[in-house]
Amino acid sequence: MYLRSSIGNIVIPQAVVNELKEGKTVGEDVPEVEDYKWVTVKNVVVPAFIKMVPDLGNGEAEVLALGCQENNPLLVIDDALARRIAKLQEFKLTGTAGVLVKAKKSRTYNTDKVSNGQIKRNRFLFKR
Repeated sequence: MYLRSSIGNIVIPQAVVNELKEGKTVGEDVPEVEDYKWVTVKNVVVPAFIKMVPDLGNGEAEVLALGCQENNPLLVIDDALARRIAKLQEFKLTGTAGVLVKAKKSRTYNTDKVSNGQIKRNRFLFKR
């Protein structure tokens, strides 16, 4: 898998795990984090400056908080507000589309296996 081979271990906050579980309960096709031994789940404390931001979801807030705690992190964020905050904090940043584009370029991820439904839900498309 691209993430494992190119990035190494991945750390996600508990709020992201919770959001994935919520998605699963409403029928979304989301991964079971426990199936990926190279993904570490961390509990984080969200700093006051992040808590003060209205309209920021729990997952995004905890990813930003995790960014404050980790050394030289690369954050994967799609939410526009969270991306603006990450840029203000000068974090290295990418989004889901960026991860998939890099994977396609590295030829370690077969985008042909991504369903059209997944692509439409995430609002991006690969040209073949």
